[in-house]
Amino acid sequence: MTKMRKRRKPEQIVKALAEGEAMLAAGKSSAEVY
Repeated sequence: MTKMRKRRKPEQIVKALAEGEAMLAAGKSSAEVY
């Protein structure tokens, strides 16, 4: 995550995290999300 944060804007990070949480809520494993 650290390397990606250098090139991504705060808005993109928040959106990515929100999508990740949505995928986890849908029942997917953390391996599929990341």
